[in-house]
Amino acid sequence: MKSILKDIGEVVWGPDSRLFRTLRDYINPGVYTRNWLDKKQAGYISPVKMFLIINLVYFLCLSLLHHFGLSFDTFVTPFESQMHNQHYSEFIHDSASSIISSTGIETEEFAEIYDDRVFAISNSLIIILSLIVTPILYLVNFRKSGLLYHHLTIGLYYGGFLLLLFLIYNILLSVILLILLYLNTVPGWLISEIFSNIILVSALLLFSFLAQVRMYKEQKFISFLKSVFIIFFFAFAGIIIYRFILFWITFSSVVLFS
Repeated sequence: MKSILKDIGEVVWGPDSRLFRTLRDYINPGVYTRNWLDKKQAGYISPVKMFLIINLVYFLCLSLLHHFGLSFDTFVTPFESQMHNQHYSEFIHDSASSIISSTGIETEEFAEIYDDRVFAISNSLIIILSLIVTPILYLVNFRKSGLLYHHLTIGLYYGGFLLLLFLIYNILLSVILLILLYLNTVPGWLISEIFSNIILVSALLLFSFLAQVRMYKEQKFISFLKSVFIIFFFAFAGIIIYRFILFWITFSSVVLFS
């Protein structure tokens, strides 16, 4: 039995495995996509498959965290948060409330059905983030490459890295919170949205800067300016658009199929 497990471990995590080689270069900003686009992808998992693998692992881990009462709603935004805590909440609140009233379903019951469905739907829609960042990458880097395929590949890489970053952050934060809960002391700043945004946006900015330098081989100052532009739209506008689309698709599914 130990021999079998060892063999399986070597296939998945051994230095010669495709997953190991891909993940090793994936977390090294810009290396994976540069090699892929330069046709040096021997032994790599494709960008689409890698994105889907990370997507699956992210939502499996999210389910596990939710099981232990630790919930992070960056991509799985519950009904209450959609109606009251988003930038567009005031815009959608009245029309959504009116539609709910016409269905004859109580708001509390509607919210429960919505929250049950949003997890599965968000798993399918997360690729929207990669599609959103693709035209931004094309806009700021079209002189380096006019091929949309290149920017779409890099967009998938951005989306996959974002999920990977949020996964690692959520796991680390969950472990820290469990320890602090055991010690009966949880500082408010640790679970504040501002603190999370600072950590995640800083990490994304560093990732984007290094990726720009390595993928497009530009001067560091120009790469930094482009990275600020990309991350602003990716981390803020992109997530807002994603949550808005997620809300109406999930909302419509509850209205039509309940």
